[in-house]
Amino acid sequence: MSRRLTFVSGLSALCLWVATTMPAKAIIISRTASFLYPCNGTNQTVAISFGSLPGLATLQIVGASLSLFANPGGVQFVTLSTNDGQNNIALAQLGQNVNLTTTMFSGIARDFSAAPGNTESATVPILTTGGGVAAFSVIGNCTGGAGTPPVQGTVIVWFLFAP
Repeated sequence: MSRRLTFVSGLSALCLWVATTMPAKAIIISRTASFLYPCNGTNQTVAISFGSLPGLATLQIVGASLSLFANPGGVQFVTLSTNDGQNNIALAQLGQNVNLTTTMFSGIARDFSAAPGNTESATVPILTTGGGVAAFSVIGNCTGGAGTPPVQGTVIVWFLFAP
């Protein structure tokens, strides 16, 4: 119950933020992918790519969710991060005995060192390839031995588009 409440609360906060701070023409799209890695006591890296995005562009990420739907009990950590070669930034992280986390970035931040009213982006940038692909990494570790089932999960990333 609390995992669903956390997810719904995060999603509600995202919707409220969009309704109150974004220009009328801004839209948010999401991409979802699943991952799997063995539970063998060593760090594992899983590459995730989202396509059908604008090519050679810097996209803004406003949120990310990381959840495990198969946790054999030995998960030490799981981290979702950008992997575009320049901005390798952690977006969400799970620790021991946690199966869901959602991170929302505010989108707009006040720049107090500049002129009054000046705002800066408080999103996470990611660069796409010429083919419109954004690359991410899931890195995790799970202690276990022979016969321990793999760790399985899902990531969701929300992108901001403001034409």
